[in-house]
Amino acid sequence: MKQVVIRCDHVGLEQDHRMIIEGISLMLTVGITYLTGPNGSGKSAFIRLLTSVVPPTSGTLVYQEREREHPFGTRSLSVQEARGMIGYLPQHFTGYSGMSVKQYIVHQALQKGMPLRMVKRHIQAWLTQAGLWNVRRMRLGKLSGGQRQRVGLLQAIIGNPRICLLDEPFEGLDIMEAMVFRHLIQKLAGSCTIVLSTHRLEWIEPHGNDRIVEMEHGKVISVYDSIDHSLY
Repeated sequence: MKQVVIRCDHVGLEQDHRMIIEGISLMLTVGITYLTGPNGSGKSAFIRLLTSVVPPTSGTLVYQEREREHPFGTRSLSVQEARGMIGYLPQHFTGYSGMSVKQYIVHQALQKGMPLRMVKRHIQAWLTQAGLWNVRRMRLGKLSGGQRQRVGLLQAIIGNPRICLLDEPFEGLDIMEAMVFRHLIQKLAGSCTIVLSTHRLEWIEPHGNDRIVEMEHGKVISVYDSIDHSLY
């Protein structure tokens, strides 16, 4: 089975004549990589780099497709190819305020290349699972913060993305809402490379291929691997 990985080699990002990301070298693979660290540590900036929208100032960031059983048989992906495989939730999600919830999710699913017939078949289940069916006709601009966050999370994970980048996904959610989405994210992690930033440490339960990456001042200061329990 093919998987998509992201290789970061000494990646840096300069903004306003200041390095906000510096010398990050990581191989991001299938499973969940949790980004932790205080506000201003560079978590959001690093996730924006991974979307390919913002290019690194230094170092290299490469997307690769490979067979899980043959990790040395890799194919580098173009930026355009990689973008078509990414589901992304920014830290402050707004969407299109004039669209209804249902219209927006349908629009996003079609943008991801899903056939209209499939979208029509699944839209009710998606919205119901996310607790959004009762507000499906409301415009995004009229939603509460928690409702809008659920819309943002849903649009990021539908369509089985190969890469999923989630910036503070549990922000504004109550405990039950967060549990629903944590379960969905963990299911997706079986075949998807997920990078998830959060300050809510109570939601971090690494297992399998998951890792915890701690950042500070734009640098990675520690990595905890849940397989071999190593901290380096």
